[in-house]
Amino acid sequence: MTRLKKIIIAVAAVVLAGCTATTEDVPPAPEETSETEQPAEVDPSEEPPEVELETRTVSVEGGEADLTVGPLAVDDGVAILKLELTAKDDGVNESFSNPYLKPYYSPTGVQLLDAESGVVHDHGWSEGGAALTQHPDGTNAGESQELFIAYAAPDTDTPVAVIPHAGFFLPPVVDFADASGFPTADELAETPESDLQFPVSELETYSEELGGVLSTREGADTTLLTISADVLFDKDSSELSSAADEALERAAERITGEGELTIVGHTDDVGTREHNQKLSEDRAQSVADALGELVDLSGFDVVVEGRAFDEPAVDEQTEEARAENRRVEVSFEAAAGDSEEASGQELPEAAGPVGVGPEGIELEQEQAFSDEVAGTYEVKLERVQRVGKYLTGEIELTNLSDEEQHLIGVFSAGHTDSRGDLNFAEQNGTTRLTLADGDAMYYPLDYATPERDYVMTGGERKSMGQPVRDLQPGESTIVTVVWPAVPGADVTLESPWIPVFKDRPEVENRGGPPFRLTDIPVEELQAGP
Repeated sequence: MTRLKKIIIAVAAVVLAGCTATTEDVPPAPEETSETEQPAEVDPSEEPPEVELETRTVSVEGGEADLTVGPLAVDDGVAILKLELTAKDDGVNESFSNPYLKPYYSPTGVQLLDAESGVVHDHGWSEGGAALTQHPDGTNAGESQELFIAYAAPDTDTPVAVIPHAGFFLPPVVDFADASGFPTADELAETPESDLQFPVSELETYSEELGGVLSTREGADTTLLTISADVLFDKDSSELSSAADEALERAAERITGEGELTIVGHTDDVGTREHNQKLSEDRAQSVADALGELVDLSGFDVVVEGRAFDEPAVDEQTEEARAENRRVEVSFEAAAGDSEEASGQELPEAAGPVGVGPEGIELEQEQAFSDEVAGTYEVKLERVQRVGKYLTGEIELTNLSDEEQHLIGVFSAGHTDSRGDLNFAEQNGTTRLTLADGDAMYYPLDYATPERDYVMTGGERKSMGQPVRDLQPGESTIVTVVWPAVPGADVTLESPWIPVFKDRPEVENRGGPPFRLTDIPVEELQAGP
């Protein structure tokens, strides 16, 4: 349920003070003359602006509540976001927190997405480690509380507030001077601090094609393509195999721009350094020659290198790890080339149940370390919404069981991120929720974790997929995810099977089952669920 509230920001309050007066105390009214001063007319241009704030009824920790988001008050490079939570049930105790950040019961999970600049704003903190947020208290039905969060001011006039368990909101941006009752960032710090930190992180995209043979990691200015050497070459050979054509053609389609283009060969640790150094150089040169025939590289300064086994992708000696380490990497300083049209390729065979996004799909959750069914739940995605070069999704997760369900890992790959790197902060995240275009899978956006003493991530990256929480019987929650935009008027959500560790496939995935949701319409992001 959604409604828009019109609120006048910064209405001046006038307090009248006086004492009880008798009629004798009242002075006579002045005679009206031409010189009597009349009240000055208020210039309408000086009145505080009228803004529309969005309110939704959301399912949160402890029950339902009405959540009003905004405005975002900006002054001198700092922005303060206001949330107002009005409980509809007794015992609502929602903090919109990131469970891997201290303080635990504070809106540390709320982010600002700037799709125009390709960055995400996390909440600020003080030199002493205090989050620049206002701590919430539990509320009962009819009670309200206000929460404030400080950020670096975004460069866009249309920032997107990403709120755990609630969704995506478009808070209006106003001048701080026009915002009534807003604390400053210094006031949000528990003690006045001179060194306040306001992290802004560049978003990166990651995708895999051809069953993981080709992966693309795209940052703000640099693109890295990684191609499996096991597909490009036969064992101990630098001559391209017959199976290499499709992977190289896909890679060539990604190369754009000009400047320096670096092609680096990597081997496993089997054999001597001298042998592997020459093999890595020769393989890199073979790929450079082939790409030069597929795409015009005249605008690039092409650098070809071999690094033997000095830079392993996975620092293990298992066969699976060695396969990951045998690769050729192509990097260039430009965004990867993207198609405006869907690839037209067939989706690979589904690894699990298939449903239609707006209708949802019912899935079973197994008991940990057994095949017994712990309960059932529903996953539904009615639509994705486009904002700039990204797509946002509000996935509805519902507990269909008669008991509380611990569903925190149903969309993740255990203690690793989508790249297979150890990352405890993603164990209740959305690392397995991809958008599919043919055999290409586009994972949630992610970014390098801001350096901070008390970040309990266990990894260096965080994805733009908010954590999943436990649910009571019949309860639903919203799981927010941000992906790179894929072409087409509708999209497919693919949750593949991912091993807990890519170099140890024998370790079973203890997340939820793989599944697919099709025919999810693409719309423009606007106010309202």
